[in-house]
Amino acid sequence: MKRIKLRTTSDNANKDKFPAGTTVTVGADGTATVTYPDGSKDTIPGDQLVQGQKGDTTDAGKITPTVPGDKVTVKDPSHLTDDEKNQVKNNVDNANKDKFPEGTTVTVGDDGTATVNYPDGSKDTIPGDQLVQGQKGDTTDAGNITPTVPGDKVTVKDPSHLTDDEKNQVKNNVDNANKDKFPAGTTVTVGADGTATVTYPDGSKDTIPGDQLVQGQKGDTTDAGKITPTVPGDKVTVKDPSHLTDDEKNQVKNNVDNANKDKFPEGTTVTVGDDGTATVNYPDGSKDTIPGDQLVQGQKGDTTDAGNITPTVPGDKVTVKDPSHLTDDEKNQVKNNVDNANKDKFPAGTTVTVGDDGTTTVTYPDGSKDTIPGDQLVQGQKGDTTDAGNITPTVPGDKVTVKDPSHLTDDEKNQVKNNVDNANKDKFPGGTDVKVGDDGTTTVTYPDGSKDTIPGDQLVQGQKGSTTDAGNITPTVPGGKVTVKDPSHLTDNEKNQVKNNVDNANKDKFPAGTTVTVGADGTATVTYPDGSKDTIPGDQLVQGQKGDTTDAGKITPTVPGDKVTVKDPSHLTDDEKNQVKNNVDNANKDKFPEGTTVTVGDDGTATVNYPDGSKDTIPGDQLVQGQKGDTTDAGNITPTVPGDKVTVKDPSHLTDDEKNQVKNNVDNANKDKFPGGTDVKVGDDGTTTVTYPDGSKDTIPGSDLVRQSTDADKTTPSVPETKVPVADPSHLTDSEKDQVKTNVTDANKDNLPSGSQITVGNDGTTTVTYPDGSKDTIPGDKVVEGKSDVKSDADKNEPKEPGDKVKVDDPNKLTDSEKEELSNNLEKLNPGTVVTIADDGTATLTYPDGSTNTIPGSQLVTAKGNGNTTNSNVKVKPTNTNNKINKDNNSLGKNTANAKAGELPQTGETNDSQKLSVIGMALMGILGLFGLGKKRKKD
Repeated sequence: MKRIKLRTTSDNANKDKFPAGTTVTVGADGTATVTYPDGSKDTIPGDQLVQGQKGDTTDAGKITPTVPGDKVTVKDPSHLTDDEKNQVKNNVDNANKDKFPEGTTVTVGDDGTATVNYPDGSKDTIPGDQLVQGQKGDTTDAGNITPTVPGDKVTVKDPSHLTDDEKNQVKNNVDNANKDKFPAGTTVTVGADGTATVTYPDGSKDTIPGDQLVQGQKGDTTDAGKITPTVPGDKVTVKDPSHLTDDEKNQVKNNVDNANKDKFPEGTTVTVGDDGTATVNYPDGSKDTIPGDQLVQGQKGDTTDAGNITPTVPGDKVTVKDPSHLTDDEKNQVKNNVDNANKDKFPAGTTVTVGDDGTTTVTYPDGSKDTIPGDQLVQGQKGDTTDAGNITPTVPGDKVTVKDPSHLTDDEKNQVKNNVDNANKDKFPGGTDVKVGDDGTTTVTYPDGSKDTIPGDQLVQGQKGSTTDAGNITPTVPGGKVTVKDPSHLTDNEKNQVKNNVDNANKDKFPAGTTVTVGADGTATVTYPDGSKDTIPGDQLVQGQKGDTTDAGKITPTVPGDKVTVKDPSHLTDDEKNQVKNNVDNANKDKFPEGTTVTVGDDGTATVNYPDGSKDTIPGDQLVQGQKGDTTDAGNITPTVPGDKVTVKDPSHLTDDEKNQVKNNVDNANKDKFPGGTDVKVGDDGTTTVTYPDGSKDTIPGSDLVRQSTDADKTTPSVPETKVPVADPSHLTDSEKDQVKTNVTDANKDNLPSGSQITVGNDGTTTVTYPDGSKDTIPGDKVVEGKSDVKSDADKNEPKEPGDKVKVDDPNKLTDSEKEELSNNLEKLNPGTVVTIADDGTATLTYPDGSTNTIPGSQLVTAKGNGNTTNSNVKVKPTNTNNKINKDNNSLGKNTANAKAGELPQTGETNDSQKLSVIGMALMGILGLFGLGKKRKKD
């Protein structure tokens, strides 16, 4: 006996549709007759309105017909032809061939509604709008509108028997998802299993299956509640993604069956709709649905929006509390991220809906769809207890070289799978499933059903000759990294800085229409106009601030001293990669924490994976070198390291000006070596990457190009305005040194860094020693001078000349005896001096302190026969050369030359020892000439 639904169910579903005066009567089998005020009638079959209680023993009570996966396309959905009805009947029969008991018949009405007549007389009905669809050109509302499926399902207690409140939630979800799509007067009714029927004002209908709208609570004991179907790694390429052929549907079915062969219980059937949507029908009658856009893709030339557009995946994931049940706010964040990432790509009228697990469906104006898996858009908070929340898959160090990066062969997919499995053999729990898609994108499904995704462009690369943009272009990594607060969660401003760096570094390389998106960890995805992609890992683009607590923030890997010589620097063999790995491990054996792994890429780039998930990268060109015979530019050229290093403020964070100086130094040092088109980029630490026109690279370590600026570089000590008067400028007393120190300190009280030390030498030379150990020197003659009351002997004595000039044969060339006569005369007149006579008679008087006076020869000698025997009326003042100052303000010292012993000044005594004393002092004067006041070289 079937249970009769309350009449108010029909009344309520049509309360805004039935005109006043309409009556509804319900027959014994639940059939509802609607009688309008004008006497006309409509009938709703009882089997659409009632269901048996648990324990109903009729065939209809025990069986839920399977709805065929594909609808029949008909000319007029309200008036099917006999052929169209037969197609519907055959579809229903085939979808239920293992379910209907022998003797069951199926009849199809004019509107495509199928009535299933069981042998015991009970019946089931499948509404026509679930079985047929209008042709293009169908002018009904249902023909012109494709309802948007809400992004989130309603969690219900029993997915086969929704409560009224649960149905209302489903109805509201459908209404809200289509508020800009449904015409006024459209009604949505929700069945017991959550199936929503959309009835348009013109009477045409659309249906959204319940399993797309509801899900069971935790503890749902149905097969659908316990099983999450695995989506096959590769999509089937079809001619028309909205109308699959039978062969294409079979391929989709086989893919789903194979991907779930160890998961689906016996008796599970998979049906595939016209758009590739796969419905999984479990033995207990529960269902799961996999959207068609996750299973099929159009051929090149597919003219749908989905065929022409590849949605950009936002660079950053939304951090959510529970990745399997997003809140409305979290879904909105995901939606906004997808909208913003595609604001210049999606045509007007595109809608984005986000499911409970973050999976996002993009519905284009022409009804075609794209799907972005949730695990590419959301991530769990710390404390997420799913496998995906606790595990970060290791990306293999080497990419698989494939013929076509957008359509991998089965062998290429297996290579990718093996690489991922091997890179994570100690990380993935037993039962983890790895699937590789057509473009190499790999989905890791953990035993608990949670998932991680590794983009294909991180796992595969095109062969030489690949015609995609990604195959022909190698993005240039910017020379400087962006310093960020948290390298695992960049702010929008930090992401923009990374994006700008990548754009600027490649402004002459990326074709027009290329987009760069930056993820939460700084990873930059470059999407080219043809849809191909390249990825630059975040650790090559960002670095943490001082205080970054990640392993990568605290550790700077040591680059091994020797490079591995390889056959082809762009495609290392496994043995060569192992050598690189061993080199890096050995160079850092006392530095890397336990659990650190090193993976090496095809070009020798080493990625250091720390236990906390943070990473460092060492570029391959710092680790490997080509054999002789390497024909790349890098193989043939060894960059010249500039002779001078650039002095920088912080060798780990160069300013733009400092980087430009380094670049100019490298360019100038190699101006006759680098071929045209060579690109030189300088990193934050001064490390310079030289990229040659053929794409090969050389690296010059920053330590070879820059040096830390010292305090001495940054400081110029001020010289005191006043010199300290001292008794002996070459031998200062302690008190005189203290006065010099005080003067220098006062002159630099706001100039020298704290902790600077000032010391004064015997000759007054002052040394400033800075906190970093660098030094500056102020010459002594700039801070001291001789006291004015301490005159030299030359200053204190006026040279005395003979009364008569000495008569000589040749005044321009005196004989030795003439020189001796003149010298003796002068020494007698100027006791204590040593007199030397030049060829022209000029006399130099040297005093005991080394100072000198000079008397010109014209005042001392005359030619024989010349009557002028008196001194010239024009007396030439003797020259005192003591303490002369040169143009650099440095003392020339005391002039002594050819001194010989004589009498002490003003004593009249003659003594050999005294003469020797005078000679000694004269020699000291000579030493002073070459030593005093010499400016010291700055340290």
